[in-house]
Amino acid sequence: MPASSSLSHGAPKSTVTPRIVIDARMVTAIPHGISRYVTQLAQGLDEKRQKTGLNYEPIFLVDSKTEKAPFSSFQTYHLSSSFLSPTEIAEIPNALKKLGAKLYHSPSFSSLWNCPCPYVVT
Repeated sequence: MPASSSLSHGAPKSTVTPRIVIDARMVTAIPHGISRYVTQLAQGLDEKRQKTGLNYEPIFLVDSKTEKAPFSSFQTYHLSSSFLSPTEIAEIPNALKKLGAKLYHSPSFSSLWNCPCPYVVT
């Protein structure tokens, strides 16, 4: 008798798209290094999505000062904490939980004490 396998070869693929949350609150009308990096990241993700698709959903964190044009084709999530505000330490983890983030990307030197998902700081 053949050994049984726990793999289901004929099962449909999951329709749940993992959410990758990227902090974009530093993107303002006055560009600087980190701002340019995040803007170009969004541009590259948009180009890739249009050409070959993405197997995840980028969501950009923004605040009232964020220049939102670079993220117009993506979902954004508004935070009340501005970039580098002490309140972001509590607000970002709560947002990540609410959004069901599978990964958090902080493109700056700002990091969290407690993150409810894996994270990358660049």
